[in-house]
Amino acid sequence: MTRPPRGRAGVLLLALLLVATAGCGAKRDDKETGAQYVALGDSYTAGPGITPIGNRPCGRSELNYPSLLAKAMKISSFVDRSCSGASTLNLDQPQAYGIARLNDPQLDVVDQRTRLITIGLGLNNNAVSIGLLLVCLDPDHGPLSDKCRRYLAAPQSTIEDQIKLSGSQLGAALAEIKQKAPNARIVVVGYPRLVPDQGSCPERLPVPEAQVERMRWGMRYVNQVWADTAKQAGAIYVDMYAASEGHDICSNDPWIADYKGALDKAFRLHPYGSYHKAVAAHIETALGH
Repeated sequence: MTRPPRGRAGVLLLALLLVATAGCGAKRDDKETGAQYVALGDSYTAGPGITPIGNRPCGRSELNYPSLLAKAMKISSFVDRSCSGASTLNLDQPQAYGIARLNDPQLDVVDQRTRLITIGLGLNNNAVSIGLLLVCLDPDHGPLSDKCRRYLAAPQSTIEDQIKLSGSQLGAALAEIKQKAPNARIVVVGYPRLVPDQGSCPERLPVPEAQVERMRWGMRYVNQVWADTAKQAGAIYVDMYAASEGHDICSNDPWIADYKGALDKAFRLHPYGSYHKAVAAHIETALGH
C-alpha cells in the first residue's frame, strides 16, 4: 500500500491523520547513513500514541522498542525509520499522505557500515491488516457491513494467499537488506496475538465472533509465515506471538489497546509501552546481550 486507505479501513493508520496539520513542512529524520543500529518498521514498531512522540508525521514514540533497545545496549549510533502505515514498499519508496511527505525511504539510512537492523514490517502489505483488524470493526454493533460480510465469506485460502504473498515480499526485502548491509545482524520482529485462544470481549473488540476466529487464526498464521521467512533469509526471528500469550486485548494485562485506545498510552488496536519493553528485552536475549 503506497497510500493509507480511506474510510473505516484507515483506522489502523489514523495516526497519520492526527498529524495532518504538520503538512509538507513536517520535520523528518536527516538522511544519516552508517548508523550502527537501524530500526525499520510499521506502526507496531513506531509506537503511535505512546508519549513522548519524537516524530509526529510517523507517530514514532521516543519509548518504542528500538529506542529502548538502543538505550539498553548503549548504542549511540542509532536511527529509527519506522513509520505508521508503512509496508515493505516503503523500504525503497517515500511514504506520503496526500501532499504531505511523512518519511523518506527507510533503507536510505542503511549501508555496509550498519551492524544491527531490526524490522517489524509486512502486515500492511496486500490489505492483510485491514482485513484482520478493521473491516468488521463496529462499535455500534449494528448489522454487518457489506465489506465485512464479503470478507467473512471469502475462503480461508484467499486470506492465506494474501499472507503468503506478504511473506514473500518480506523475504525479498530481507534479501535487499542483506545486500545493502552485508555485515549486519538482522532481527525480524513478529506481531503480537490480539485475541485469546478461546473466547472474546466485544466490549473491547466489537467484531462478530466469526471475525474473532479469523483474527485468531490469521495472526497465528502471519507469525508462522514470518518465522519461516526469517529462517530462510538467515535472520533472527523474535516470536512476539508466543511472548504475548496472556496479554491479548481481552486479558487482564493487555499489551494491545482496545478499539478506543488510551490517551498518551497507545493508539487503538496498537501496543502499549509494556509491549515495547517486552520486545526490547526479547531482542536483547536473542542477540545474546
